[in-house]
Amino acid sequence: MKNSDIKLRLKGFKYFCRYIENPGSQYDPMVLLSGAFQNMDSWKNFTKVLSKDFSVVLIDLPGSGKSDFLPYQFGGDFLVEAINNMFNHLGIQKANIIAASYGTPTAFNFAAKYPEKVAHLIMGGVMKEMPEERVKDVERIYQYEQKGDLKAFARETTKLLLNCDECKNVKRSSLVKRVMECSLSRISKSDTKNMAENTRRILHHGALDLKKAAGVPTLVYTGEYDHFTKPEYCREVAGYFKKAIFTTVKKADHLFHIEQTKTVIEMGIRFVKGIALESLSQLNKIEYLSNEETPVRALNVATTMAS
Repeated sequence: MKNSDIKLRLKGFKYFCRYIENPGSQYDPMVLLSGAFQNMDSWKNFTKVLSKDFSVVLIDLPGSGKSDFLPYQFGGDFLVEAINNMFNHLGIQKANIIAASYGTPTAFNFAAKYPEKVAHLIMGGVMKEMPEERVKDVERIYQYEQKGDLKAFARETTKLLLNCDECKNVKRSSLVKRVMECSLSRISKSDTKNMAENTRRILHHGALDLKKAAGVPTLVYTGEYDHFTKPEYCREVAGYFKKAIFTTVKKADHLFHIEQTKTVIEMGIRFVKGIALESLSQLNKIEYLSNEETPVRALNVATTMAS
């Protein structure tokens, strides 16, 4: 099993990916797209499990991790081409795309433009566009970033992403809150600069064109208590796909990948392998959605997502 970081370039911007190759895998690789406050190293727990059955590709797109700073004027189309450039460089014909939060619009648009390269699309915490009340919250966070007030930045970002009103119902909520505030209040100047620009990119990012939803097997989910990308926002996106599965993770909010790591990983593996999700006790109702005239009636993932 190989594990190597690879330097890439697109239009003068340098960025990196990490290819954890599993030569014996019978499945398409897993490509993981990070959220706003993640980088390649954030996926260690996922990589440890996924690499047993899959080759895994991590990427620090321009504007994240150790990759070059990316001005906000370079939007989603550029990030899509950065991923496609990586596919071509690595010789990947087709892959399973897993994206979280900030990474979901890029995943959606990549699948829309290059559906032939996407075996399965998995998006956690996605929405068509940011509601007005959240735009104000994000603008306030951006102002704290600009002023260099990291304590206020950490406090307000944590408040935005964690549902503090439901902390008693969210697994490891207190621990996650402490760790997140601590890490965000100590971020480096380069990370602060990237986050500020990514925040501007979010504010200037237009709504997803849901009519372009790719005809690929799709799983959309979030935490049941997510008050940032609310379950109804995620379900709306899922409903535009030809065939999609929607569910919510119990005892989790927007930081589902930390609060319910094992469940989120297992859900993704089962979806890609065509194994029913119903037996995962930490998931709520599994909904099979379709924008086709004939309702989806299949009882498991394998039959539901066929064809």
